[in-house]
Amino acid sequence: MAPKRRPANVVRSGNAGNSTKPKAEAEPIDPNIPPRPLPLFPAGYKTPVSVLNEKCQKAGWERPLVDARPNGQKWTGVVTLQKRVSKNIYELEKVRLEPRPGLEIDTAQEAKHWAATYALFRVSSPSHANPIWQADDSSAHIYRWQ
Repeated sequence: MAPKRRPANVVRSGNAGNSTKPKAEAEPIDPNIPPRPLPLFPAGYKTPVSVLNEKCQKAGWERPLVDARPNGQKWTGVVTLQKRVSKNIYELEKVRLEPRPGLEIDTAQEAKHWAATYALFRVSSPSHANPIWQADDSSAHIYRWQ
């Protein structure tokens, strides 16, 4: 049986994207529209809110509530951590973390990330943990968290 012929418009050399057709002209940029603001964090980096979510999930807590509240012309942030006391969904142990004095941040989004950073330092700071020193076989000390 003879091999099947390919259609004439299929290219195997890898140049399939090259076209001789003229490209449509891009629309001109309107100078009256302000430029888009830069993102707070570079692409591929975790934000403080997402790191706080991961820490709470590992510790067995519910998803933290990160809230931004107006403080005059500025914004402040509040984080509420919740953990179930029993299997009942309404019995929650709550911890509210709010920096004192309140934050004075320009945007609500930045205030949320600053509040999450504050909560991370309060929750996962080594001074709040119970460190245990243990000797290894090579008599090197291992710092283990309990």
